[in-house]
Amino acid sequence: MLRALLTALVFAALLVAAAPVGATSPPTSPPSVIEGPLLARPTGLRVERVRLSFAFAEGARGLVSFEATYTVTNPGGAPVDVAVAFVGQRIEGMAVSVDGAPAAVPTAEQRAHAIEVPPSPELDTTSADRTTFRLVAAPGSRHEIHVAGQGHGGEDLRWDGLAVEAVTARHLLASSPAQEVLAYRFIHHLVPSGLWQGPPPRVETTITYPSGWDPPVQSIAGWEMHREGARTTLTRVAGGGEAREVELRNGVPPAHGGVRFGGPLLAIGGTVQGNRGPRGRVGLELAGPGWVLYSLSADTDFKRRFIVTPLVEVASPAILFLPSCGLGVGVPVQVTPDPRPGVRIQGDVHFYPVGLVLSGDVYPRVGSSPATADFSVLAQGSF
Repeated sequence: MLRALLTALVFAALLVAAAPVGATSPPTSPPSVIEGPLLARPTGLRVERVRLSFAFAEGARGLVSFEATYTVTNPGGAPVDVAVAFVGQRIEGMAVSVDGAPAAVPTAEQRAHAIEVPPSPELDTTSADRTTFRLVAAPGSRHEIHVAGQGHGGEDLRWDGLAVEAVTARHLLASSPAQEVLAYRFIHHLVPSGLWQGPPPRVETTITYPSGWDPPVQSIAGWEMHREGARTTLTRVAGGGEAREVELRNGVPPAHGGVRFGGPLLAIGGTVQGNRGPRGRVGLELAGPGWVLYSLSADTDFKRRFIVTPLVEVASPAILFLPSCGLGVGVPVQVTPDPRPGVRIQGDVHFYPVGLVLSGDVYPRVGSSPATADFSVLAQGSF
């Protein structure tokens, strides 16, 4: 019966914990997206090199400044006169230049032919802005196309990864809900494809952001990181195939100020060294931040001992099937039979609300009462 009850409790904990781990709220606004450079028709033009730069400023998580420079060649024997476009969603101040001068306006004939935009689930082509310009390339010529602007990141409410804060993991029923994180998304398809000729170009990407932020890329594998004071720079050189899409995500850390309610705890076990015998514990836990726990508990041997203990503990988050582990120190005050304070060192392992707690209490000599040390093992449930 007891085994079945524990199994049901653990299963319920996994179900409840799975929600914050995997949940993603719908975006509150679409991300910024930029596509290009897009061609109106097939040509012999090649893009040999792409340099991408994204910069985030302190205090402006929802805004990214970007620049892209394309080295374009015409290896053929005939001149090319073609319309090129960049398409942007939630992009501000987009400006295009060719060889350092403002890009030329397309001819009337070129404007009459729409430039197709590759399908993208993130881009609403009906409302996206287009910047179309004319590129004239003589045989054997080399040109540089430069585009710059600012992207307004789409707001996205999401749970903070796979980790569940200790206070939430241990008190699934009573604790304050796990805090959602506001993130901003920027999606940039700035690597040529489709009607451009030749192999995928070399793509050099640089991202700079305040050093206090998390990296704005999903994984820093393949990126080189350089930190200089208040700014951190990520750089990567890649082939066009793997660099086709650059998605940047900026998370705003949840506010950790103040004290959060955790919940009650109930434990049963025994003192295996010192004043041996059964031991029960009841208490209440708070947190602030979620990995620092403050508890006030009362212990009894169900006969005549009664101990009240304030305790502070630091605890790791629970991650899927990995438990939350904690280490704390407290001041046990024995009320009966002989009043005296002591020191408690406590370690625990919690698989969500079910835990194993090891407590060591040391009481100094007081008057005729000798110094004592108790070591207890308890099974604990947190609610």
